[in-house]
Amino acid sequence: NHGFVYDGRLSAHRGRVHGAPLDRDAQRGRLVGYAQTHDQVGNRAKGERISQLASTERVLIAAGLVLTSPFVPMLFMGEEWAASSPFQFFCDHGDDLAQSIRDGRRREFASFGWRPDDIPDPQSLDTFTRSKLDFAELTRDPHARVHAFYRGLVALRRTNPDLAAGTKCVARIDGDGDALVVERGSFAVAANFGAAGVDVTLPRAAARIALSSTPIEANGDKLALPHASIAVVVLVSA
Repeated sequence: NHGFVYDGRLSAHRGRVHGAPLDRDAQRGRLVGYAQTHDQVGNRAKGERISQLASTERVLIAAGLVLTSPFVPMLFMGEEWAASSPFQFFCDHGDDLAQSIRDGRRREFASFGWRPDDIPDPQSLDTFTRSKLDFAELTRDPHARVHAFYRGLVALRRTNPDLAAGTKCVARIDGDGDALVVERGSFAVAANFGAAGVDVTLPRAAARIALSSTPIEANGDKLALPHASIAVVVLVSA
């Protein structure tokens, strides 16, 4: 609903108030939504992707929420198949600048508790090589499973205007605080972040499950979500 983290609040990094609130009537399709970016990954000490920090099930939840949101979805290269290669900061500069970059990154990450020796050398060819995508992963699980799920989500968004609309949506917490239900016109998106299965209530009865990260069954307006799962549900007409 707010659109921006810094909507006029104090930024400790900048040492001043920063940003402005989003117009309440603004189309959410003017905003970009994502689970990860080159900045978030490349500016981590070791360049880990979300798929290296979370289970495949939770990666699928993130994908489902991004690609059914009212925002313009942005995917980071390799995200669509949970690429196993990191995206580490690398560069190719002359000696003086190269050493300044090495020292600066080590100082920066030391302030977050990382050991300087754990920071990849940005000038090393190995750092660049480790960061290259391995497209052969597309034929192997869990990468093939993740890729198929992303393709399914993109197809749903492309063929259903309600999922592509940039209008505000209704979202609520369910399942004793572990689940999220988002209403998107004729669809509902239900996600269970918890470690146990939960039952959630849909806005209306389910007509069918359009896509889910694991087999899920609906009974009227009730949906039984296994742990760490997500479903895109077609609702009966209002």
